[in-house]
Amino acid sequence: MRSLPLMLAVLVIASINQSAKAALVHTIDFSDGAMWNVNTTLIGSATDPGAGVIGGGGGLRATKGNGTGALLVEATLIGTIDTTGFHSLQLFFTNSGAGTKEFDAVFGTSGDGFDITSTEGVDFDTIGAAGGFLTSLNTGQTWNPTNAATAGQDLTFDAIVDNGSITNLVIRLQVNANPEIIDLTGFQIMGTPEPSSMALMGVGLLSALGVRRRRRASKADV
Repeated sequence: MRSLPLMLAVLVIASINQSAKAALVHTIDFSDGAMWNVNTTLIGSATDPGAGVIGGGGGLRATKGNGTGALLVEATLIGTIDTTGFHSLQLFFTNSGAGTKEFDAVFGTSGDGFDITSTEGVDFDTIGAAGGFLTSLNTGQTWNPTNAATAGQDLTFDAIVDNGSITNLVIRLQVNANPEIIDLTGFQIMGTPEPSSMALMGVGLLSALGVRRRRRASKADV
């Protein structure tokens, strides 16, 4: 019986340590029509060679065919992404492509680049990219909140979505020359699990056992 409190303490500590590690909350699938509305807009005389959802729904592509003007791909979250049981939500993705992109997009009008925005905190915009940020965008990069922050970008959701849902997210890609290509893939939302009910139960049991032992000790002193 003496080993029971120790076992419970180990269980509580292990559960809390596990909850501190980021875990996969959601993998974005742009082919899910109940969750995402994806539109391709031709600007000027541009033709569409098949831009839009790619990779079985795991990514987006903007690639312009013949003609002047530009091509805009816009994905808007219309469903809700469940974040129950998680906090500190963050977005991860990879960008790649081809051609010489100036990252000077005026979306819906001209230029090229991409942005990812949310009224719930995320804000990643390639407009005016220069230096190391420009190099990373042109060579391809897997973006996470840490390296995005070094480029002045934010891939962390506000606490308002913790243990609830994400309801707002918009992703736009645009190119204005052929064969410029922008690919965004591997979108995942990661979060830190909330303390498990087992850990809370363990804390309660430890407290109850502590009270019991103190009572026994008090009686023994009488």
